Amino acid sequence: MGFCDRTYPENVIDNDTFMQYVCETVGSPWAFKDLLVMRKKTKGFFSEYPQCDWATLVRVAQWARAKRRRPAHAFQVVDYARYAWSDGAVPEMDPSNDDLALEAEIHQALEVETDSCWRERLIMSEGDGRRAVYQQWAAVH
Repeated sequence: MGFCDRTYPENVIDNDTFMQYVCETVGSPWAFKDLLVMRKKTKGFFSEYPQCDWATLVRVAQWARAKRRRPAHAFQVVDYARYAWSDGAVPEMDPSNDDLALEAEIHQALEVETDSCWRERLIMSEGDGRRAVYQQWAAVH
């Protein structure tokens, strides 16, 4: 990481680029051992919130900067996700907002499904029936 290197939010795709982004945005010092802890923290975060991605963590880092939070270690930004969510900065973390994940799963199912009956059922279902239709489709496939 040289002096002229700059990580933009859209370039964050893994732990290394996220670590660099946090260091540049929030102002935390960069340390190799922090990268190892960062990997563990992000793995836990993504397993707990599978609907989230790197853009979510980028918004958490931006929230930390806006709130003038300066963690001693860059990996601590991942812990700020709960506070950013309660402030409304990352609505995709809301457990009641499961509809977005269902829509993404149905979209992926439609990309691979060729049977017109299944496609019609997946497209036309509404409300609670939408989840039931997707679960039926997933059980068959």
